[in-house]
Amino acid sequence: RPPAEPAPGTPHVLALSARSPQALLDLTQAYIAHLGPDGRGAAYPLRDICHTAATRRTHHAHRLAVVGSSHAELVRALSRGGAEEHAHPAVPAALTEAVERYRAGEDVHWEALFDEPGTVVPLPRYPWQTRRYWPGEDRATDTESAADWLLREHARTDFDDASRLADIGIDSLARLQLIVELTQQTGREIDPEEVGRLGTVGELRVWTGSLEAGAR
Repeated sequence: RPPAEPAPGTPHVLALSARSPQALLDLTQAYIAHLGPDGRGAAYPLRDICHTAATRRTHHAHRLAVVGSSHAELVRALSRGGAEEHAHPAVPAALTEAVERYRAGEDVHWEALFDEPGTVVPLPRYPWQTRRYWPGEDRATDTESAADWLLREHARTDFDDASRLADIGIDSLARLQLIVELTQQTGREIDPEEVGRLGTVGELRVWTGSLEAGAR
């Protein structure tokens, strides 16, 4: 069954990170737009946004963590760089501790801060056919493909083209995120069964490459 909606006003932590201070600033601005009234994130529950950012993203050295109980509160907190955003008495001590530990560069057990697993939702991303990197992230090359992005974000071990996706950590949630991203980038409906049939890294590269070539 779907997770129950949290009570209105429930505070959540939004954790952002990047590889440089300027990159983090760029990413913060992208989230401010995403969470604003006209942003795409306004359509998604706050818990799901924060859960996806915390558990489905790589956490880099330069970090910002803010707390809010609404999209507008997160926008305000991001706009002031997180200053005093967790001083409100309604914020549980566990969230305050998580913010402080995250900013200090420590690992945080994010799942413990959510009553139930959230749904993976779209977050600010880099468009592969223009900038090809996440807003705020340093790009490795100018030609990063969808497959390379997925592997960079989700692979938990070293791999080669013969590696099985399941063995390196590309699970059903990662595949779902790939479907969402490719649908947005190519403008075509992606068949989940096609994605489910991909077994190896090599098959992933060939399949996503053909989709991206057709969208250019």
